[in-house]
Amino acid sequence: MKELIQKIKKGFAKQPVKDTFGDFFLRTPAHERTEILRNVARKSNEDQRNLLREYEKQMSVKNDR
Repeated sequence: MKELIQKIKKGFAKQPVKDTFGDFFLRTPAHERTEILRNVARKSNEDQRNLLREYEKQMSVKNDR
């Protein structure tokens, strides 16, 4: 049983972790989340999508560090 668990852990370790905006959002401090939502809420639909894409780009840069 322990061997199986080790094999599974090794298999998961090899897979790159795809971080979604939701994962990033949940990890951010509450005051930053509020600011992000406030900024997004002020925009039109197309601008909201663009702003969320911009936040995702910032998130991927933070993850690469």
